[in-house]
Amino acid sequence: MPSVSLSVTPTSSISVTPSDTPSSTATPTASSTPSNTVVPSASPSATNTPSNTNSPSNTNTPSSTITPTSTNTPSVTPSITPSVSSVLPVELLYFELILSINGSVILNFASTSETNNNGYEILKSINSSPFLPITLIKGKGNSYQLETYSYEDKNVKNGDFISYQLKQHDTNGFSKIIAKDSIQVLNSEIVLSEVFPNPTYRNAFISIHSPKKIKVELLIKNTVGMIIGKYNYEINEGKTEINLPLESLSKGLYFLVFILKDNSIIRKLVLN
Repeated sequence: MPSVSLSVTPTSSISVTPSDTPSSTATPTASSTPSNTVVPSASPSATNTPSNTNSPSNTNTPSSTITPTSTNTPSVTPSITPSVSSVLPVELLYFELILSINGSVILNFASTSETNNNGYEILKSINSSPFLPITLIKGKGNSYQLETYSYEDKNVKNGDFISYQLKQHDTNGFSKIIAKDSIQVLNSEIVLSEVFPNPTYRNAFISIHSPKKIKVELLIKNTVGMIIGKYNYEINEGKTEINLPLESLSKGLYFLVFILKDNSIIRKLVLN
């Protein structure tokens, strides 16, 4: 039987560079854990493999599989150092400030997912002064459902312009400001309470305090600003409680716009 000698010459060293360097994005979408996927831009191929055109036609010739043993086989070892300092494991649904009937400021916020969330810190600035921390709120750690939080700031004075920042801390020691808002504390003749309970499954209420009889128009808007409900109420002197019309609404976030004589007031509602 004729002897066939095959010689395999390994190709030169090939350096494969990943086409994309991963970046960590803080994502308000459900899980914010960084994902690093390396896709090489080219795969090494041996282009110098000899083609044996004189192989004998004897079908009984055993086939041979030849693997190069050269120590010059290219290795792909990409160096990846992802930046995780900007990764925040919380998707915030809303952050709102409400001036209560007794003159305090109520801060309400909610998340739709939390991963390795250590907690929240609220910072406060009065009349453009430097921001200072006023409280810490424990997070839920790992959660993939709606989580609601509330804090009442009673240390306010009439006429103050107050700004708040919400800072989130994860269990890895990283933190970042994820929301901010401002409010002016002014004694008003007409005061709206917050929506309660919120979130709700069926029924929700809101109270209106007025020194005289007034008319109020309520617009219910979805997250894209479309008006899906319009209602009118007559508010008596003193406290009036409104049972909000939610029967025709599906699950989601809604904005309740109360149009008064001189201005409008917005409240958020989450329907589960």
